[in-house]
Amino acid sequence: MDLDTRSFVNNSGVFNATNRNDSALYASQFLNAEQTDIFSEVCQSIFVDYHAICLSEASFEDIVKGFKQTAANGVQIFQRTFNNGKRGDRRIEMVLNSLEAERNIFDLIFKLYQAEFIAQHKDENTNTSLLKRFEEVAVDHPVGFSQLIKELEHIRSIDHALSHAAVQKKFAHLDSVYLKQLSDEDSQNLERIKRIFFCLLRCGRSALLKELAEQTGLSSLRAYLQVRLLLTDPDSSPLEETAESYEFAESRLNFKSTASLILSTPDNGISDTDRCIWSALTGNLDKLLPFADNPDDVLWVFTNCAIEAILDEEIIASHKMEENDIVQSGNESSPKTVNTVFSNFRTHCNDICFKIIGCLAANNFEEVVSLAYSDAILESSDINNLRLYAHLVLLIKKGTYKYDKAKGDQIIFLYSKMLVTLEMNLLVPFYLSKLEKEESIERMVDFLYEINGESRRAEVLTEAVNVGFDIGKLCVKVYEKAKLENPLDDSRKLSDSIAQRINIWRFLLISPEDTACEALIECNNLLRELFERDRYAEAMELLGHSPQNLTTQTKEFIKNLSIDDRDEAMIRRIQDQQREFNSYLLYLEIMEKFSIWKHRINEELSEMPKKISDVEYAKLDVIQKSEYERQMNHAMSRIQAHLKDCEKYQNVVVNQILDLLYQTPTFFASCLDLNDVENYEEHQARVAQLSRIHERYLYYTITMLITLYRKIFI
Repeated sequence: MDLDTRSFVNNSGVFNATNRNDSALYASQFLNAEQTDIFSEVCQSIFVDYHAICLSEASFEDIVKGFKQTAANGVQIFQRTFNNGKRGDRRIEMVLNSLEAERNIFDLIFKLYQAEFIAQHKDENTNTSLLKRFEEVAVDHPVGFSQLIKELEHIRSIDHALSHAAVQKKFAHLDSVYLKQLSDEDSQNLERIKRIFFCLLRCGRSALLKELAEQTGLSSLRAYLQVRLLLTDPDSSPLEETAESYEFAESRLNFKSTASLILSTPDNGISDTDRCIWSALTGNLDKLLPFADNPDDVLWVFTNCAIEAILDEEIIASHKMEENDIVQSGNESSPKTVNTVFSNFRTHCNDICFKIIGCLAANNFEEVVSLAYSDAILESSDINNLRLYAHLVLLIKKGTYKYDKAKGDQIIFLYSKMLVTLEMNLLVPFYLSKLEKEESIERMVDFLYEINGESRRAEVLTEAVNVGFDIGKLCVKVYEKAKLENPLDDSRKLSDSIAQRINIWRFLLISPEDTACEALIECNNLLRELFERDRYAEAMELLGHSPQNLTTQTKEFIKNLSIDDRDEAMIRRIQDQQREFNSYLLYLEIMEKFSIWKHRINEELSEMPKKISDVEYAKLDVIQKSEYERQMNHAMSRIQAHLKDCEKYQNVVVNQILDLLYQTPTFFASCLDLNDVENYEEHQARVAQLSRIHERYLYYTITMLITLYRKIFI
């Protein structure tokens, strides 16, 4: 089978090519857990499992099987741990219902895909596949028609259904009850067995039906089973005239004609159980539907009757029996396509999951997305349903199907937002990567903008790279967003704007091999704003975040450029930025050391011992003179050390200032040739701003030098 002819599948048949070694499902670990308070852990593990499956390098079938298994694991865990939803609160029941819906939907997708029904898209085949799925669901979750399946073991303990009649050696059969020939106990047993027979018929368990007939001694039940198998097997009523069983079509119609007569008897003439059995065997929608009191049974009734109606219609047309008297009415109201099955069903049930099942079966992916979108955008939308919708959209995206891409992307975006609220940030990049290209980057930038902490940012960016994002482009765009949202307009929020810019600028330091040049340029841009406002503390904070000199990083970047990537004009632009950056470093270093010198020179020394006159000194004895000399020498040593220390700092600052003055032409100035300029307007604005800074800080520097020399000569 060629994969690209199947629904949900692209040409490669691979869901995602990202290499991940996530072979185990996280939620499955709780299948053997003893804790009862594991609600949040299980829920989060399910989200992680879905994400791991999406990232796995697997075929479409394995992806869908993985989704189904994850939901099935969740159902088992919640049923066992929380006593099938009876222990705990309302949220447990909601999660359990959602997981059951997910499991059923993904199981249906898998079976439709596996049987190639979606590709061939014959209504009869699709309805048959749906019917089998609904029968399996009934076994797993018996309600209504199927609820008596739990009593099968009890019935097996009965030696004979008509035990009283057997003991009395009376001839008794299924219809003896209508002849008033059975005891009350036999009548009750027979009715119970018939109800279980119909239950097994509803659940599609032919082998168990045969076993039930043999176990209870009601061999005539086999006739019902044989009729069921013959009526639902298209090969038993071939359309080709040369086929051996071609004439069986007339027998089929005669049986249905007889069944119609039986079903037309008054209500007290036939039991409700018999009426259900005959209606199910012959596909009589009008007679069977009133007995269905839950959505699962209603949908099974419509699907079962649709299969019969389609086959009847084909047989009557191929055998040219339209005018034959044995052709009975009764199936005219039966839907004959998947669309009409679910259209009729919606008058009885408005559940969105059933609607989605109908659209999937009918290959109507556009309606699947629309239904999911209409529910996802509601404030009351359940997070587990949102998970289902997002992964359905991802499956649909793998093909070339018609659907509203904007709605599909919005569903995935809402799911990613929900993951953020659950603090599952590492899962978000994958889902955002599945949006349309431009929106994908924009949403990822918005997401990154709200993340704080170097390690958390680095982890998320690593995941982003793994799913195809360009880390350099993301980091640059995040800072562009920071500049846009935090203008430096000298408002009352200026300090907050500067703080946020410094915070987001650190994104440019995460991957220096990708963003070293941008980090240097944007650092200079921000430093110019800070220097023009004399905000030195924030300038020092900005520079303190860089793990190493940005000039060194950009030199390393230039050094590693290949010959093909070397752009001399670009290199000269970077070198011009390096000179500007070094000007900030030099000035801040001078200012810091000048401040230290100023603090030292103004530092108050402890008082010198009072100097005494020669006369007073002569009056001292030897010990007093020795102590006096010691105190004076110690004080003088301290003064000399202090002055020497001040002189040391003074010389360092003077030398650095002189070094700066020697560099006056390049100090806070651009030396870039106009031929190397990329954006003339931006360059002119930068030159003008640097000119103002150059003038002011050259004045500050000379003022510091004058202060230093004044202290020398005091």
